[in-house]
Parts: sequence; structure tokens; C-alpha cells
Amino acid sequence: MKFLLSIMFILLIPAAIQARVQIVVTYPYMADIAKIVGADRVDVTSIASGRSHPHYVNVNAAAAHALKKADLLVVNGAGLEEAWIEGLMKSSARPSIQPGTDGYLDLSEIVTLLREDETAMQRTPQFTHQGVNPHHHLDPANIPVFADAIAARLRKLDDANASVYLANARAFNEQWKGKMKHWDSLLLDKKGATVVQRHALFDYYLRHYDILCAGSLEPAPGVSPTLQHANRILSETPPDRITFIIRDVFNTATAATHLGSRTGIKVIVLPHDVGSLPEAADIFSLFDEIARRLAE
Repeated sequence: MKFLLSIMFILLIPAAIQARVQIVVTYPYMADIAKIVGADRVDVTSIASGRSHPHYVNVNAAAAHALKKADLLVVNGAGLEEAWIEGLMKSSARPSIQPGTDGYLDLSEIVTLLREDETAMQRTPQFTHQGVNPHHHLDPANIPVFADAIAARLRKLDDANASVYLANARAFNEQWKGKMKHWDSLLLDKKGATVVQRHALFDYYLRHYDILCAGSLEPAPGVSPTLQHANRILSETPPDRITFIIRDVFNTATAATHLGSRTGIKVIVLPHDVGSLPEAADIFSLFDEIARRLAE
């Protein structure tokens, strides 16, 4: 009798608290999208924080523990995690989240990536990540693609709530389309402007808004900026043709600040991920803040 009562009690527990899909993502932007799409049907853990250097994330025991119970692992891909993800994956014995399974989603495989030859004319340093730029999430047009992909994967893993994931993704994408129109209007007069970056981080964003990049202050990805390289950029693109110097939050400010003081070019600090700056609290405010700072 007690056994039957226990079974009846379990059946009466709301589905939302019976078994949520456990999602682990590598970066916060994915976590925010997954939370919106999955709502109360999922639990989401991000390995990196918004303040992490995306190429060199400090992995702790909590991340390994989360992977061991994950139903879905979402990665940025394109080599961005290559310096730290391999060891973490080996520590997870869960075969259902390995590459090639429904529990593994590589976002770089579902969007068009910028390759070396496509950026050569902009004098962007050669990429070390499989010959591509891995920062594809900063193209606002890719965000709805990611939402749809996460929803589709959740529908495979949790068919009982498939309609919920589909509806949430559709609602998110409609709201995102409205925001993109707003950002388009904010940045309309920046079309054709030229910028210099501290790191080759915003190439996808700049391409989307037809903003030109005169180069990165890094002679090669991950290599500290040099005066000689900065002078080379200025010799090819005079300072009076450069509108902004873009600085990220995870590299030192020295090179960008020095070039700005030498030339009088305005230096703008831009967030690159959810939580990278206080104003970038979620996926919407991340792109709000990027557009706002560029439009000023």
C-alpha cells in the first residue's frame, strides 16, 4: 500500500520539477539563449563567465561535475575552446554528450564562418583557430539560428515538451527581429566607417553593419601588440580615416589607450559576452550596449 501511495505521489509531481534537461554551455551567451528557449524545463550551467578570457577559461571541479550529469553540451566551436575543452571532456565519462551525439551541439557548424582569405583585404591577422575566426556569436543574425538549433536539440532530448521549446524559440526570434531593426537604425550612419580592433573579436559584427576594419593591434592572434605593428596599420590607413579603436574587456588596455592618445582616435570598450560588463546583463542588453556605444 505504501509503495502504491509513493507511486501516486510521484505521478502528481509537476513535470517541470520531475526531470529538467541538464544543459552545460561553454559561454554565457549560450546560457541565456538556452534559458529563454528552455524556460522552466531546463537547468543551465555556463563553464565560462562573462569576464573570462574566452580563449583561456579557468576550468574548475564544478564544471567537471556539471558535465557528468549533463544531457546536452553546447559549444561555440571553431577552435575557441581548444585550449581548455579537451581535458574537461576526458573527465566526463558520459557518452551521450560526446561529439556526434544528440547531446552535443557545436554552434560553429550551423553558421557561415569567416575564413582567412575573406579577411585578408582588411589586414586582419591570420587566425590560428582552424583557419577561421571563432567569434561568430557577435553577428546578431546568428543568434536566432542558435535559438532554433537549441530548441531543435531539446525537442529530440525531451519530446514531451517539444511544443514548448518550439514556441519559446519562435517568440524569442520575433522579439530579436524587432531589436535588430532598432540596432540597424542606430548604426545606419556608421556604414562605411573604419575601425581598428585590439583583438580580432568583432569581425562578424563589423561585417554585418558594413563597418570596415583596418586591422588588429595584435600582430597575430594572442600575440601582444607592438609599436611597429601599430605604425604599419597607420601607414596603410591614416588616423583621420579611422573612426574608433575598439577595445575588449579581457585584454590589457595599454596598446589601445596608447594608440588613442597618440592619434586622437576615440577608444571604445565593447562587451563581447553576457556579463562581460554590468550593462550587458543578458543577450538582448549585450547587443543593445554594443550598438549604443558605437552609435555615440
